[in-house]
Amino acid sequence: MNSIPLYITSSIQSSKYDVICGSNSFTCGFRLLSLSNAYRNRDRKSTNSIVMLFPNPSTRCLLFCELENVLIPSSQTVHSDEVLKTTNLWLDLFSETWNEHCRLKNNSCIGYSTSKSLEEFKQVQSQFPSLPQPDYLSTDSGTLLYEYNSSKEPKLNQEWNTMANAFWNIDTVHHVIESKVQNTSDIVERIDSGANPFRMQYKLRKGLSIPKFVENVIDPMGKELNDSEILPKFELNPNGILDIMPYTCGVGEALFHVWNHILQFPKDKVVAAGASEYSMPLFLDTGRCFAIAPGNASQELIAELQIASNATHYYATCDYSGALIEGLHKFGYLSDSLWNDIKQDARFTAARQ
Repeated sequence: MNSIPLYITSSIQSSKYDVICGSNSFTCGFRLLSLSNAYRNRDRKSTNSIVMLFPNPSTRCLLFCELENVLIPSSQTVHSDEVLKTTNLWLDLFSETWNEHCRLKNNSCIGYSTSKSLEEFKQVQSQFPSLPQPDYLSTDSGTLLYEYNSSKEPKLNQEWNTMANAFWNIDTVHHVIESKVQNTSDIVERIDSGANPFRMQYKLRKGLSIPKFVENVIDPMGKELNDSEILPKFELNPNGILDIMPYTCGVGEALFHVWNHILQFPKDKVVAAGASEYSMPLFLDTGRCFAIAPGNASQELIAELQIASNATHYYATCDYSGALIEGLHKFGYLSDSLWNDIKQDARFTAARQ
């Protein structure tokens, strides 16, 4: 899906997103997960003022990862025996390293970001028993946020829910959107989002003109929702799925909420990791914490973000969760001696073959 010339001004701490589509504007968020040059250049310029303090192995940190493509295979490759073998080798090694040298030694925290629902994530836990128990879980593309604390049963973060509800009413959103859907052939069908009160999904017609869709559908939809005191965010992903959610929600916003509001960490104690276009907000919208892209990351992600040339981003040589070990060592959270021992592990050698 090609990018379009959207000019977006936003801040993770701002109270709104201003999206300009042609000569019209409305208060909401719109992200096309193939970034415009304006958005990419805005982000690149922001790197000039970064001051990072590199940590050491005793530093407590938050590691926040895209679940699919980093810790487990994507739905497209999960049935490949070779991919499953590789990801399980890396996952065993990462889980052992994380639990012993990060979680137990300095009480570090780990969070996952996924487009899956909570029930789907529980199925993943059954399928991949060595997956470390998360402390935080962002599900449904960043619309719901759970905390585990000392319990194995997740609890919704109430502060997150309060923020999401501030300028949102699912019944009003549903009424406005359904009235627009009837007047366009670009939206094919609604996708069931379960009982999630902060997410609506629609499948779009293949081959549609994105600029015309924004002008003829998104722009008037956003204006009408604004008139009802609703501040929405629209995310259009490369698979032709339109996500509609509160403007305070999203993958990057979930990470920021965990680190800044719950843990109150400085950004040099935060590491994000992602491998697909869906993880771009982890790299772009979070005030520039450390970030890791595994060797199996999509080339679109690497090229768009110019990860290889960014001092706070690391393009690992290892795939999947092996990249987390490599990246944590790169940024100083794991010692040189431990990294050397890991490279001698038979699982490391087998996974690299």
